[in-house]
Amino acid sequence: MNKKITALDVKRSFKKNKKEGFIIECIIRPIGVFITPFFYNCGFSANAVTYLNGIVTLCTLLLLALNSEQAIIIMILFYIRYILDVVDGNISRLDNSSSYWGKFIDGLVDNVGLLLIPFAVGIGVHMKGGNINHSILLISISIISCFTHMVRARYSFFREWLQSTTGNNVIKSERLDHIEALSLNLLVSCTFFSIAIFYTLGIKVYILVVVLTQLLPETIVLIVNVVKARKTLNIYRKSVSKNDQ
Repeated sequence: MNKKITALDVKRSFKKNKKEGFIIECIIRPIGVFITPFFYNCGFSANAVTYLNGIVTLCTLLLLALNSEQAIIIMILFYIRYILDVVDGNISRLDNSSSYWGKFIDGLVDNVGLLLIPFAVGIGVHMKGGNINHSILLISISIISCFTHMVRARYSFFREWLQSTTGNNVIKSERLDHIEALSLNLLVSCTFFSIAIFYTLGIKVYILVVVLTQLLPETIVLIVNVVKARKTLNIYRKSVSKNDQ
């Protein structure tokens, strides 16, 4: 059985000089420091916390899509997602249980919540009989976000394939990588406030915020990855025919 830990043990496990967004560093991670000992001392594994985060994320999306009037509950669930996302990482460092599966499922849960929140809000607006154009715009933003991440994943796959088959190291573009990192950081940091804005300032202000902090960054990331793919993968290769097999 693992020994009991305190918030101080969690702080000591942090990697030095790791740069994260303002919201994560100044709000989410400090809260996670004090929440992590509860889960760790209760015997939760890092993956168990990630699975719990997945359930919370799906509940949040469902309540938004059903146009639930329980604004307080939805906002609580929405922000619990952020806290659990740092708690699972804290636990994996504390008990040295990091795995590729854990990293994969953690990122999957993060993306489901991040990319589909506008979609769920759009469905909820439609269910309530709101402006159909608002719903279409929000659903479109989620679709564009999903497409962007599909392009990123496809580029990553082909880049690794290129390296494994040719042995060539991919030349990175620091400027493009920096632009992509800034855009993603803006996306993660600013969407933190989106649901609170939706329930306090209304749908029109929410849409404006989502356009500026999700649609714009996702579009930039999409363009950057297409440009990087064009520069990196524009190498002729020999196709395998039946005679070569």
